[in-house]
Amino acid sequence: MNISFTQKSKKERLISLLIGIHALAIVGVLLLMFTGCEKDDEPVKMYSLSVSVAPANAGTVEVSPLSSNGMYKKGTKVTLTVKSAEGHTFNAWSGDAAGSEATIEVLMDENKSINANFDKMYSLNINVTPANAGTVEVAPAPENGVYKEGTKVTLTVKPAEGHEFKGWSGDATGSDATIDVLMDGNKNINANFDKMYSLTLNVTPANAGTVEITPASENGAYIAGTSVLLTVKTAQGHVFKGWSGDATGGAATIEVMMDGNKNINANFDKLYSLRLNVTPADAGTVEVTPASDDGRYTEGSTVTIVATPALTYYLKEWAGDATGSTDILEVAMNSDKTINAAFDFGVKETFNDGVANYFLDDQTGVWGVKDNAYVMTGAGNNGWVSSWYNYDDFDDFEYSVDIKTLDNSNYSGAVGIYFRSQDDDFMLNSYRLAISFDGEWYLTKQINGDYFWINPWTASSDIKTGPNVTNNLKVICSGSSIEVFINGVSQGVFAATEFTSGKVGVTCNDYASDPRTYVYDNFTVKKVTSKQTKSASVSATRLVDTAGMDPRFSK
Repeated sequence: MNISFTQKSKKERLISLLIGIHALAIVGVLLLMFTGCEKDDEPVKMYSLSVSVAPANAGTVEVSPLSSNGMYKKGTKVTLTVKSAEGHTFNAWSGDAAGSEATIEVLMDENKSINANFDKMYSLNINVTPANAGTVEVAPAPENGVYKEGTKVTLTVKPAEGHEFKGWSGDATGSDATIDVLMDGNKNINANFDKMYSLTLNVTPANAGTVEITPASENGAYIAGTSVLLTVKTAQGHVFKGWSGDATGGAATIEVMMDGNKNINANFDKLYSLRLNVTPADAGTVEVTPASDDGRYTEGSTVTIVATPALTYYLKEWAGDATGSTDILEVAMNSDKTINAAFDFGVKETFNDGVANYFLDDQTGVWGVKDNAYVMTGAGNNGWVSSWYNYDDFDDFEYSVDIKTLDNSNYSGAVGIYFRSQDDDFMLNSYRLAISFDGEWYLTKQINGDYFWINPWTASSDIKTGPNVTNNLKVICSGSSIEVFINGVSQGVFAATEFTSGKVGVTCNDYASDPRTYVYDNFTVKKVTSKQTKSASVSATRLVDTAGMDPRFSK
C-alpha cells in the first residue's frame, strides 16, 4: 500500500510546531505538579519572636528583619539593637538572650522571648561655696557623670588652707566631713566652707599674765567676721602695759574683728615695790616722783626721791637699798626696794632752790642767793659783814662751809665762819675761824665785841690760793674743845670754855675800798657723835687771851 503524503505549506508547518511545543509544556507542568505533591507532604516550620523593654519606656529595640506578625521561618537570623531613652542606660539582655552588647543576633531555631533591661540613671552635681574653698572626693566616680539608681555614693570634703567645712546643703544635710548619698534621684549638693583666720596671742614677758578668749577656739582659727573678746588677767607682781601687734590700746578687755589673720601681743610690766621710811619720825619728809598709789613701779623705771628735812634737821644718810647723803636720790626700780631716810639734828643748805631760807637776803647784792649759792660782799675799809642761820642754837656740832672768792687781786681781807654766837644779830660774843686767800688762817673768840686770839695768823699749805678757788672750813665743837679743819685736814684741837652753844653764821672782812665778793655753799651743821670728839691738844700758853688785840689789824 502506497501511502502518499500531501506537501503542506510553511504556514501550516509553523502552526503544527507551536501546537506541539504547547502540548509539551502542558505535559511538563502536569509532571511538575505531580512531582511537587510528592515533596510537600511536611509544612514549613515557623517561630515567634517576642521582645520586651524593662522598665517600660526606658528605651527601644530595633528588629531586623522586621516581621509583621512576629513569626520567622526556622533558621532565620534576626538582629536586635537597643536605643536607651533619656535618663536611662542599657543594662543587659535576659530571657532567651544574654550579654550587655547593644546589638545582638538571634537565630530563630525556636520561639524566642527576649528582655532588654535598662537602668534608671541619676546625675550628681556638687558645688563648692565659696569657690576654691575646698574639694569633694567622690567614690565611686560616676560614669559619664551619672549613677545607676540605687547606687550609694560616698562624699568626703577636703578644706583648702585657710578654710573650714561648714556643712552640706541642697540634697544633703549635716556637717560630717564624710557622708553617703543614695542615688534615688538627681542630686544637687552644696559643700559649704567658711573662710578662717588664725588668732595668735603672745604674753610678754612669759608668765606675766594670761588672756581669756571668748569664744574659745580649739585650733586658734575663727570664721571670717567673728567678733572675739580678749581679756587680760594680770599675774601677781605685774601690771598690764597694753596691746601691740594687730591690736592697740591699754584697755583690759578689747574686741577683735576676725577679718584677717591676727597676731596680738599682751604686754605686761614687772612691778617692784618701793617702801620708804623716815627716822626719826617727824624729822623730815620724802617725796617720790612719779607718785604711785600703791607704791609699786614698773621694772626699769627710775624714780626720784627728794628728802626734805624738818627745821633744825638735815639728811644724814640714805640706808637700806640706797646709799649717800644727797637730798635728791635717783633710784632704778630693778627689784623691790626698802629705803630709809635717816635724818639727824642739824642743818644742810645747798641753796639749790634759789632761796636763802634762814639766811639774810636783801636782794641788793650784799646778801643773797645767786647761781644756787649764797653770795656776800664785804663792807670794805675794814668793815665786817655777817649773816647767820637764824633759827636755833647748837651745842655739840660739826659745822662746815665751802667758801670761794670771785676776785683775789688783793689779800687784804679775811673770810670765814663764826659759831656758838650768843647774839641774834652779830658775832659780838662768839668764836670765829677765818682764812686769807694768800694761805693763812686764824681762830679767835670775841667777848662783848673784844677780840682774843685762840690761834693767831698761821700759814697752812692746806689752804688753796689763787682766783676762783674753793676752800672748805669746818669745826667740830664738843664741850670745851674746838677742832679746826681746812679742806678736810685737821689743823689742831683747841680749848674753848666761854661758850658751849649758840648760833652759826658766815662772815667776811675787807680792808680795801673796793671790797671783794665771796660765795658760800654747802652749809652744814651736824650733830657730833662720840667718835668725832677729841681732847684739846694745844698748849695752855696759846690759850692766853691778849686783851685788846684785834686780829682785824694784825694782817
